[in-house]
Amino acid sequence: MHYKSIIPLNNAEFEAHAKAFFGGSVPAGGHPDYGSGWYNIWLTQYDESHGALAQESMQNIIDLYFPGGCPTEVVTPNVTVNSTTICAGDSATLTATGAMYYEWSNGATGPTITVIPDTTKTYTVIGKTAGINSSPALAHVTVIPVPEVSVDDVTICEGQSVTLLASGAESWLWSTGDTSELVLVAPSITTTYSVVGTTAGCESDSISVEVTVVPLPTVTITEDPQGPMTILDAGGQNLTYLWSTGEITPSIQVDSSGTYTVTVTDAFGCSNSASITITITSIFDQENGLNILIAPNPVREVLHITCTGQATTSVRIIDNLGRVVLEDRMVVPDGATRTVNMVPLPAGTYSIQITGTHLVKTARIVK
Repeated sequence: MHYKSIIPLNNAEFEAHAKAFFGGSVPAGGHPDYGSGWYNIWLTQYDESHGALAQESMQNIIDLYFPGGCPTEVVTPNVTVNSTTICAGDSATLTATGAMYYEWSNGATGPTITVIPDTTKTYTVIGKTAGINSSPALAHVTVIPVPEVSVDDVTICEGQSVTLLASGAESWLWSTGDTSELVLVAPSITTTYSVVGTTAGCESDSISVEVTVVPLPTVTITEDPQGPMTILDAGGQNLTYLWSTGEITPSIQVDSSGTYTVTVTDAFGCSNSASITITITSIFDQENGLNILIAPNPVREVLHITCTGQATTSVRIIDNLGRVVLEDRMVVPDGATRTVNMVPLPAGTYSIQITGTHLVKTARIVK
């Protein structure tokens, strides 16, 4: 049927068309812009001029879409539509071609739609041209899940390095610029790093990992001469100890010269070490059965002198010019310890002269 043949040519044909449209008669009233109201207005106005104008407009449409004339047989539109792959959360644009009008399975119309499916989904579109529907065309939207990247926070001791391991993706980009799932870091303070994983072109959210840096425990060794012994103390709070002597107490007693080292460890497993050198000057006289211990040497405040084998009657401190700068004439019994206050003396090198009934011994000390 030619479309021009259904256009009313005059008022009588328009009235017949209107009655047929409403099943026999046009209802009274109605909105003037549509429905029965529109027909009631035009029933009194429609004439041959309107029919001629309508036929001319229809011919213009036919000439536009069918420049070779109206087809002699029905042509079914051949509709095609693109399929695509997206990452979860992204949108996909689907475009159909091959028809004048389109209706999609999601209710949308028009040649192009934008969709955001949660999972892989198929959309259907039907095209229509000149009242003829196409066969359904299928558009597949493949949704690739965003990779779920994980990496654990870690705690290290100051001065240590640590390898961070990310999982859950195929390729990586760290805030450090590294592109492996493994990255070696050695922060000096607590630092937050980030990593983005990619799988099949889909990027994960940026994942943060914190490397907590625990400062090393503070360790200081103090020395306290106690007669022939020197007490070394590295005491602190919530620490364990290991001395170079094998002892595990906060403080130890030593009676010989040497360098002593202690390693302390805190609750985080972080360790630090300190060393101290102790010099105990020993004068040994096997013939007379004498053993004199002088400590500490160097001395800062109090010098301890212990003589085993004989009592001592005096001690003199002599400077480099041979002057006696300090003297103690107290008699100290055999095996007892004499203390000499060295605080008043300036720093320097001195000689110490220890005297007993049948004893005169000299040694060099440093303050």
